[in-house]
Amino acid sequence: MNLFYLILITAFLSIDSPESIRLEHNNPGLIVDLGVGLWANPIPDDWDQDGDTDLLVSTTDKPSNGLYFFENEGNNIFSPGRLIAEGKKQMTVSWPDGRMVVCTPGTIYQDFRGQLYSKPAGIAYKQRFHSGRANQWKYADYNGDGILDLIIGVSDWREYGWDDAYNAEGKWTNGPLHGYVYHVINHGSNAKPDYGKARKILADGQALDVYGKPSPNLVDWDQDGDLDLICGEFLDRITFFENTGSRSEPVYAKGRFLQLNGKTLHLELEMPEVVVYDWESDGDPDIIVGKEDGRVLLIENKGMDQEGLPLLAEPEYFKQKAAYVKCGALSTPCSYDWDGDGD
Repeated sequence: MNLFYLILITAFLSIDSPESIRLEHNNPGLIVDLGVGLWANPIPDDWDQDGDTDLLVSTTDKPSNGLYFFENEGNNIFSPGRLIAEGKKQMTVSWPDGRMVVCTPGTIYQDFRGQLYSKPAGIAYKQRFHSGRANQWKYADYNGDGILDLIIGVSDWREYGWDDAYNAEGKWTNGPLHGYVYHVINHGSNAKPDYGKARKILADGQALDVYGKPSPNLVDWDQDGDLDLICGEFLDRITFFENTGSRSEPVYAKGRFLQLNGKTLHLELEMPEVVVYDWESDGDPDIIVGKEDGRVLLIENKGMDQEGLPLLAEPEYFKQKAAYVKCGALSTPCSYDWDGDGD
């Protein structure tokens, strides 16, 4: 009996790994939605310096963990992703002075374009406030003094707990999920930062609070010379906070959900990574969203509507030449002999 189990275990271990038997489309010319594994985290950039914007997309799931390069071959159709590095949790990208800056909590990756993750440097700030599952560090000149500050988006699950807080009548008994954004002013210089105390950004006089995972983006969306704030959340909406103050003294209005065709824009899946970037290089910012199922979409900026909200085009999924079969998140694949040939 022991010999039988030894043979069984040996046979099991000899089976190819899941990565080596990934299913291919085997359909030359097929175009599908661009995607990686679970939780796409996009970095838009002209990575190959050929004049158009490519995509780096990170995923931290298994078995697809990695940072993938998708080359833009024109018309937002990309080559299949090529693995170039590992996937980092809580990775963010920002362009505080026009150059790409990639961070994880407490760490900046110097010369990311040339070195990827091989030159990490500690950020001279010790976080002293609570963060839950989201802890998103970015650089930005918050108050317009020419010195880069820190912007940190965090989630707070302490009131929410988990999805088991309904009573017998189906009433939710815990509190809500929170998502806060902090600014940390640099009182020193870019070369020798001296960070002050972290303070929550306010909106309409109250702590800015979205439903978890803020993915904060400071950007002059309405082109009035100051920085507005666009945030994601744990669910599927994007919130616009207009700066009604000035470049040096920001004051944020109450957040409003972005609209599409007169209704709140819903991104269908949860946990989006929201990145604001001028995709078309036309001088105005667009929105890139990495989705829970690994796909990435573009929301083009069409200006401002009559209510002072961003006017948006229909979301458009980036496309790629088909390589491996991808079924999205939480899929339940089932095999079947569709063509009746015995396999």
